[in-house]
Amino acid sequence: MKRRLGLVFFCILILLVIAFGVMLFSSHSHGLRAELKIETADIGIPGITKAYEAKLVNRSLWPIRVQYCDFMTDAMTRRKSVPYTLERWDANANEWKTMVRANGEEFCRPYPLGIVQAKLRSRLLWPGQSISTGEEATAARDGFSIGDKVRFLI
Repeated sequence: MKRRLGLVFFCILILLVIAFGVMLFSSHSHGLRAELKIETADIGIPGITKAYEAKLVNRSLWPIRVQYCDFMTDAMTRRKSVPYTLERWDANANEWKTMVRANGEEFCRPYPLGIVQAKLRSRLLWPGQSISTGEEATAARDGFSIGDKVRFLI
């Protein structure tokens, strides 16, 4: 019985060492990463067919503290969102221009037909966990045109 228990413990230890090595030497184990998700969406505006969502993903071995907005929508659903900025590349000025600032003073504040209740919070994002900006229909915003280069900053 003791021998069997020792063998099970040894196997678990070997699996943990292998998992640690894979995470340590993997190309995806660089701490907090931003990942972009693109979906086909119908938001009721003709010609707008894509929605974008940026996610913070903890690819490290340790938990990382992140700040987010815990809010209630006007449809009475609870959501979470991390602060972000959208920038558009201005080829004439050869620089990124801020177009949407969903961070700072106005981030995580109630507004009509959107957020009913909101509270800025922070939490530990454990390895493998993620938190997102929520869906963003960038093409529906003023100042964007077909062919623009846009980036999320989160």
